[in-house]
Amino acid sequence: MKKNCFSIKLLLYCIPVIIYVGCKVPYDPPLNTSPNHFLVVDGFINSDGVTNVKLSRTRNITSGDTAAYINEPNARVVIEDDRNDVYPLSETGDGNYSGAYYLYPNNNYRLHIFTADHKEYVSDFVPCKQSPKIDKIGWKFRNGNVQIFVNTH
Repeated sequence: MKKNCFSIKLLLYCIPVIIYVGCKVPYDPPLNTSPNHFLVVDGFINSDGVTNVKLSRTRNITSGDTAAYINEPNARVVIEDDRNDVYPLSETGDGNYSGAYYLYPNNNYRLHIFTADHKEYVSDFVPCKQSPKIDKIGWKFRNGNVQIFVNTH
């Protein structure tokens, strides 16, 4: 009787596993082979220090993909304010552009990009927000967790 009960339990456990394994069908999604390489802008405008912006392009996924970036060199990148002042960023290589400026907190700013293939991209004007200076950073290990403390003005 015990052997018969064990066989039934084993069968009840094995049937769902066999069904699950047998129902898998590989899915190979169709790859988009369009030649679109959209501009990717990674960075932010720092109102009191160095602004860094990285320009790159999207790429299609192909077999044997090397996952290499398509950097956007030779672009002209500037910060503009709503009073028609222009702050150029210098190219530092590999699609990176940077510049150090003090921007007035009462103005609105935007990023204006001119690519090497003569296309132009402009963001919306946004207000300049000043983050407070950090006075102290600390941490404590409590109840298996790390608590981080930041004190500002």
